Amino acid sequence: MSAQIHAWPRWAFRMLIVIAVVLLAVANIAVWVNLSFVNASRFVDTAVGVLQHEDMRHAIAQKSVDKLMGDRPAVLQVVEHAMVNAVTDLLGTPALQDALRTIASQLQPMLITGEKPTITIESRAAEAIVRTVQAVAPGETPAVQRSGGAVTIELFARRDIPSLAPYVNAIQWAGIVSGVVGVGLLALLTWGSPGWPLGLRRAALAVMSAAVASGILILILGLGFISQVPDASAKTIVSGVYRPFAVQFLVQSAILFLVGLVAWVVGWRRRGLVARD
Repeated sequence: MSAQIHAWPRWAFRMLIVIAVVLLAVANIAVWVNLSFVNASRFVDTAVGVLQHEDMRHAIAQKSVDKLMGDRPAVLQVVEHAMVNAVTDLLGTPALQDALRTIASQLQPMLITGEKPTITIESRAAEAIVRTVQAVAPGETPAVQRSGGAVTIELFARRDIPSLAPYVNAIQWAGIVSGVVGVGLLALLTWGSPGWPLGLRRAALAVMSAAVASGILILILGLGFISQVPDASAKTIVSGVYRPFAVQFLVQSAILFLVGLVAWVVGWRRRGLVARD
């Protein structure tokens, strides 16, 4: 069997490398999706840190004011800027940190599973925002939803933030298959080549190429998804939350690339120990 594989033409090994690159890139993306997005606690912790930034709080404040005073355009023209700034500052206080965590915890299922139909601020946090808006425009009564005495501000609906659920489910299953088959192809490239140093270099090339290809693909897909978010405030929040996860993926891919680079260097330095290709 080994001799038969050694006899394969170069183009066959090149084809195996290309297939391995595709499969390993899919597996790399699947690992990242599971660790960063499907893992709810990690997603929420990362998203909360992002939502604390002023531009994120400003986007939430803008949406809150629009929801509360949207039926009073004349009032918004006069005091909208002051209202948004006041709510932005309010969201930065320790008292409303739970509101940011609530938003992050609702954003995860809306994006990843599609189970959450809306993102809302309720009860104490909503009351505080309503009071802040009223303080800027005394005498005005914001349009609020009440249920059992609790105030609810609906920030975003599913139409504002598209769900990634179909793609997440697909990449999870594809990642498992791609990972198993991809590792098998690396083994075939390593041990099926005429001399293990050459095989190691071929496998390393596939690993490095997969790291680069998946990194470029994720950046392109991420920008494409963000461009599809129709609501301006939601787009600001989604793009802000996506940024640290994209950085995490680039770090993950860089580590994968370095592993491949080390393997390639080992194969290149050991090439003299066996018959050269």
